[in-house]
Amino acid sequence: MPIEVESWEQGAAWVAWCLDDHSPKGIFEPASPIPWLVEGRQNFHLLPWERKRAEYAEQQARFAARPRCTVERAWARLALNTLAEQLEIISADSLVMFDFDGSVLRIGCGEKVIAMPAEGNRWEQPFLISGKVLKNLPKRLMTPSVDFSIWESALRIGNRRYRDDVSMEKVDHP
Repeated sequence: MPIEVESWEQGAAWVAWCLDDHSPKGIFEPASPIPWLVEGRQNFHLLPWERKRAEYAEQQARFAARPRCTVERAWARLALNTLAEQLEIISADSLVMFDFDGSVLRIGCGEKVIAMPAEGNRWEQPFLISGKVLKNLPKRLMTPSVDFSIWESALRIGNRRYRDDVSMEKVDHP
């Protein structure tokens, strides 16, 4: 137990947890009711490991809900090769747009739109990324399908991560 706690409630939670943890039955049973012990047990969520567990659960929920779709390898290979060719033509400061409507993943690059069938949940808004960031696209696609997703303001294509200062923005579709 730490020497200092953040609040009275957290202190009561620490003491209640220590009593329960050291009790042979797994829960400390006092001879008469102790109000602060009951309140301490109600505040177990204030204990550091419980906070970390809640943060982890929240992060996992956000990760599962991130914009994501899956494309068959053949389609992904064709699209990435086309995108690589297009990236050679456009200026380095041009933006590339990734957008998924629930059935088609569209990549807008310069004047070209690359579309491919995909599976997943519709993205609420397109993702923009600078073309210069996408210079090293995956060449070997080892899995039968390739994930395209957005996580923490970065584009993920398979196991590659592309991060830029530009992130999810509402834009007009090309």
